[in-house]
Amino acid sequence: MKVRYLLSIGLLCIGISGAKATDIVKTERIHKVIVFRNGAQIESKVNQSIEKGEHLIIVDELPNSLDENTVQVSGEGDFTILSVESKSGTLDLHKKGKAYKALIDSIEYYEQLIEMDKIRKYAVDQEEDLLIANKNISSKQSLEIVDLEDLAELYKKRLPELKRESYRLGKIMKENSIKLQAFKAQLAERQAGKNNKQIWIRVSLSQAQNVRINLKYLVQEASWEPFYDIRSNDIGENIVFILKANVRQSTGVSWDNVELSLSTGNPINYTTKPELYDWRLSLMDFQAYAPPVLMMDVQEKLPTRNLNSMAKSEAGALQVDRIEQAVNVQFNITKGFSIASDGEKKILEIQRTESKANYRYVSVPKLDSKAFLIASVNDWDKNILLAGEANIFLDGAYVTKTFVDPMTIDDSLELSFGNDEGIKIERKMVKEMSSKKTLGSTKKIMQGYEITVRNSKSKAINIQIQDQVPLSSDKDIEVKFTAADANYNIENGKLTWNYVIAPSETKKMSFQLEVKYPKNKVLQGW
Repeated sequence: MKVRYLLSIGLLCIGISGAKATDIVKTERIHKVIVFRNGAQIESKVNQSIEKGEHLIIVDELPNSLDENTVQVSGEGDFTILSVESKSGTLDLHKKGKAYKALIDSIEYYEQLIEMDKIRKYAVDQEEDLLIANKNISSKQSLEIVDLEDLAELYKKRLPELKRESYRLGKIMKENSIKLQAFKAQLAERQAGKNNKQIWIRVSLSQAQNVRINLKYLVQEASWEPFYDIRSNDIGENIVFILKANVRQSTGVSWDNVELSLSTGNPINYTTKPELYDWRLSLMDFQAYAPPVLMMDVQEKLPTRNLNSMAKSEAGALQVDRIEQAVNVQFNITKGFSIASDGEKKILEIQRTESKANYRYVSVPKLDSKAFLIASVNDWDKNILLAGEANIFLDGAYVTKTFVDPMTIDDSLELSFGNDEGIKIERKMVKEMSSKKTLGSTKKIMQGYEITVRNSKSKAINIQIQDQVPLSSDKDIEVKFTAADANYNIENGKLTWNYVIAPSETKKMSFQLEVKYPKNKVLQGW
């Protein structure tokens, strides 16, 4: 018989005073975890051989962040699940189970080791003190030369041995003390009730058998966040997009060799469809109307992003199956995986794709004389599933960090792979093309510029040079320009030159601006 229950709110947080010595206390064995962007779904098992009759199975040491409303219990076998209750509290020591007793035993074991090493180190230190004391006494007495040589040889050999042994024992004591403190910290967490939730399952058996209970529930204190490594080996090569996940969990229970999945869904989000209500308009007198005053909290801070994501993936060779679901994507790790409950990030590579890219150099010499390598990717949507930080690498070297968001990408994704020192660019004003004049009631300013691009690389380059023409925001300001071979954008005033420049070739381009305005006015923005 297989039975499943979903806990109701009325059964939550009941006291545990009803536990009896005959009750069966078990800890769960987690076998599957689905980590959402916030939260995780735990699937675990409890197995127990039980005699005929009615019994109470207490599943102890469940995470405190367990959401009781999401608990599902099912059974496999010829038995009946009579009731399911969720309770909070600490069970008596004799009912704590093997995990708790093992923790107590570990503490006692390391305490004994440390005490024994203290005794050994004390004996070694005492022998060293005795040798040094005898050395001082001998120096005040008249001894034969042979005796002095024997003592010197003894000090030369024995003192270093004692020093080394004292150091070795001290190091071992320090290492064991660290382990002891770790076990004591775990014990303190348990005694403080960090994982003091239980699921009480009452079952009825018509015959003795092995009972298998399946649990499924949601917990908080677990999450994953995506980030990318974007790599290119050289111009013309495909771009590799590596999607990685920072997985963290601090539920108080380690996940050991579990079936791990990462889901882009978020069960904690508000998922109810919004409703439209009547939108009604009305009128009021002007005198009675006071416009709302908008208040701004000047102490409010913008969100910041964690930049510490340069750590190497610990599982670059993981086999991951990508499953497209109705409203999200799930990545299933095909081999068992372990994540400790320490809140530290575990980095997993979960997807690797490639895309063709169009490479070009772009320079804005008015602002910066460097030439930046830009790659444009058209089929970005198969690579960028989620918003996240991205580390950019060129030929194996780290270049920069950026942020990619599929909601803000237009037709193509543009990636900057840094500037190239092999391209020299200079922008300068040409005196012969520049002047200031007053003609009647009008002032005229003319400025000319020359841009020089030198390709010192061994390969031809495709480069775009950008500059700009000022836009007039007043009918009395007249703007003209001349720019051979340039494309002009009338909406934003940008000038662009596109060239293919051969190795060791130098390319020059020039343009001239002319601005007229009333001489009794001050020109702003020039």
